[in-house]
Amino acid sequence: MHRRQQLLPLRLLLLLMATATVFLLVSNRVEAGVPGPAPMPHLVIAGENLWEIASEINLDRDIRAVIQEIEKLNRLSSTTLQPGQVIMLPAQ
Repeated sequence: MHRRQQLLPLRLLLLLMATATVFLLVSNRVEAGVPGPAPMPHLVIAGENLWEIASEINLDRDIRAVIQEIEKLNRLSSTTLQPGQVIMLPAQ
């Protein structure tokens, strides 16, 4: 029984090290990033605006967040869109 008590801290240390190793392997894989779905091009038609476009793609998120993502994805300096302009939309 005494020997078992001596091995307990060693076992706990090995379990902790194994858990940390698995965590590091998984987190490195996530950081490396498996490419997600590619953004889709969208041809702007007369009268369209970002709010309308963001609500049409319906990503089940707050429309303001989707608009910000579209602005960032296209490096838009203005929310004004021009007919004929091609913008990239986040994948659905």
